[in-house]
Amino acid sequence: MIRFIALILFITGGCTKAEPGPERTPSPTTVARIERKLLKDPCTGALVGLTRTYAYPWRSGAVDDRTIFVTLQSSKATSEIVIIPPNRLGTRSNQTRGWGIYDVRNDRLTLAACAKTV
Repeated sequence: MIRFIALILFITGGCTKAEPGPERTPSPTTVARIERKLLKDPCTGALVGLTRTYAYPWRSGAVDDRTIFVTLQSSKATSEIVIIPPNRLGTRSNQTRGWGIYDVRNDRLTLAACAKTV
């Protein structure tokens, strides 16, 4: 009987109330940590005129919460933070000034393109 219950818990994931995969988003605490790193990076500067978008990637049919995609786009009117689910990640547009990846486990931000505003 115990083996049967263990099998049911294994199959159902223990019936946890986790957020559904496609709707999972990075926490505001983690985003604040990334924001502090961006402020210190000479490539991004004071973040004035940049909209920052944060999302987990969608890999192999599941949310990969070990990394966060960071996209920096020009924004003439405001500077804002946007946190989106992975299924809403779009392609880079002409407004994209930079992008990078944040490694959650190692607390490491790697910018793949510079976003220095003019």
